[in-house]
Amino acid sequence: MSRAKIEFFPTNGETGYCLDKIRIMEKYSGWSYDTKDFIESGYIYTDNKQTISEINSYYWLKFKAISGYKIVDCHKTNWNGTSNTGDFIINNDGTVIVYPWENGSATVINNRLFFGIEVDTDNKHSVESDLNHCNSDNLLEYADNEEVTITLTADNKYLFDDVPYITMGKNTLNFYIVSNKTKAILTFTITNDVVIHAVTNSYYNVITDLTNCYADKNMIKSNDIITIIAYDGYELNSNISYEYNHITHSASTFENDDTTCNIIVREITTDLTLSGIAVKKVEKISKFANLYHVTNKILNDLSKVRFYDFSKNSEIVDYGTFISDLYILPFEMNKNMFADVGNIQLGNYDSGVQADIISNYYYIVSLGSIKVNEKYHNVYDYKDTTCILHLPYCDNIILNTEYVINHSINIVYKIDLYSSKCTVNISSNFSNEIVSSKTFNIGSKIPFMQIQNNTPIGQTEILIDNDVKTAFIEVVRNIPYNVNSIFGNETVDYGTLENYKGYLKVSDILLNINATNEDKNEIETLLKNGIFINENSVDFSNDI
Repeated sequence: MSRAKIEFFPTNGETGYCLDKIRIMEKYSGWSYDTKDFIESGYIYTDNKQTISEINSYYWLKFKAISGYKIVDCHKTNWNGTSNTGDFIINNDGTVIVYPWENGSATVINNRLFFGIEVDTDNKHSVESDLNHCNSDNLLEYADNEEVTITLTADNKYLFDDVPYITMGKNTLNFYIVSNKTKAILTFTITNDVVIHAVTNSYYNVITDLTNCYADKNMIKSNDIITIIAYDGYELNSNISYEYNHITHSASTFENDDTTCNIIVREITTDLTLSGIAVKKVEKISKFANLYHVTNKILNDLSKVRFYDFSKNSEIVDYGTFISDLYILPFEMNKNMFADVGNIQLGNYDSGVQADIISNYYYIVSLGSIKVNEKYHNVYDYKDTTCILHLPYCDNIILNTEYVINHSINIVYKIDLYSSKCTVNISSNFSNEIVSSKTFNIGSKIPFMQIQNNTPIGQTEILIDNDVKTAFIEVVRNIPYNVNSIFGNETVDYGTLENYKGYLKVSDILLNINATNEDKNEIETLLKNGIFINENSVDFSNDI
C-alpha cells in the first residue's frame, strides 16, 4: 500500500471561491468510522492549496463546504498529473466522501485533489446545542440571513449565573440574561451554522413569611448572601429566623439602623424558609435595649417561658435576667406611643410573647397652662410676693414672680422610659423660654419575680404620692392692700411730699435738710405717725 501526500487545489477555471470554503469532516477506515481523529481536522484556511501531512493511503476522507456553499465537483490527479474523477461520492447532506489516493510505490507519492465550489442558494443553517440544565425553544434550520430569536429557559431550581453564548462560524455572540436569571434571550441574523453553549447552577427556592419587610432573592445557592430589607418607616427586630437543611437559625446581626439583615447561606440542599416581622421605627438609646408596654397577662405569660433548658440535662437558663427594669407609671400611656406589636426579645432569645413596642424612649406629658392675673394692679402684686408651683409626684418649685404674675405658665413632663426619671420643664410667655427645670423619679419600680436560690433580684421602689392631681400655683402676698379706715382707702406710692395732699403716713424717709440728728428723728417720727397736707399748706420743700 502506498503512502501519499495530498495537495488541494481549486478546480480549473474557478474564480472567486477558494479552499477556505472546504471543511474536512472525518476520516474513514474503509467504509467504517475510524476512532482516530484526522490529522488535519477543521477548516482549510488557504487561497491556493493545502498540503496534508503524510498519512497512510488506506483512508477515505469526508469533506463538506462551509455554511453558504456547496461542493458540486471533485476530481483528482496522481503525482504525474493524470486526471481521475472516480472514487468520490456527493451525499444528500452536501458532504463528499473521497478516496484520494493512487496506487504507486511505497515511496511518498504527491496526489492532488480538486473541488468545485458554488454558493448554496438553498442553504439552511442548523442550530445545535450544548446545554446544561436548561432548554432552548429553537433548534431548527434557518435560511441564510434570516433573523432568529433564541430563548433559553433554566430548569426548575437552576439559574443562569454565567452568560450563555453561541458560536456561528468564527463569530461569538452573548445572550442577555433577564433579571431573575431564569431566562436568556438572543436575537441575531444567522449567517452560518449555530451552536448554543449554556451552563446553569443549582438553586433552591426562598419561601418567605415576612411582615413589613422583604427578601432581595427568591432563589439562592450555596455560599450566597440573602438580605432582608424593612419597608420605609420600619425596622427589623430580633425575631428574624431562617431554616434550611432542616436546621433553624436566628438572625443576630442587623445593619443600617436595623433596616437590613444579611444572612450567609452555606452548603444548602433544601429550600430556604424565612420568617420575621419588621416594626415601626422606634427611638431608643441602644440597639440592645427594647421598650415594651406590658399588662399583667403579658407578664404572666412571660414568666412561663423565661426559663430555657439548653442541655436537656437540668441546665436551666433564666432569660428573665435580661429584663433590666420593670416599673409602673402614674400616667396612662397614649396609644400613639406604640410603634407596633412584636415578640418580647430577651437577649438572643425570642420569647414568643407579644407586647406593644414603644416607639420612643421619651414620653411627653403635658400638664397644661396656668394663668395668674394681677390682683392689685400695682407694685403689691410683685413686692414681697412668693409664687409656689405645686406638681403631681414632685416637690414644690418656687418661681420668680415676674415670670408668673400676669403671664401664662406652661408645664411639661419629659419622662425617660429607660430609667423612669422625669424632667419637668416650666416655661413662661414672659420670654417664651424655659424658666425652671427639675428632675425627679416618677416610676414605681417592681421586681419581675426574679428569685434564684431564694435570693430576690431587683429592688422595689415606690413612688411617693403627694396627693396633688392637678398642677396649681399658690401666690402668697405679705402686704395688705385697699384696707378701709376712717381716713378712706389706703394706697402705697413713692415720691416727694410736695406732690401729695391729704393724710399721709411716710416710711423709708430720705431727709435732705440741714438739721440736728434730734430734729431729724422728730420729723421722721411725725411723718411715720401720719400728717395732713392740704392745698393751703405752706411750701416746705426748701426745708425738707
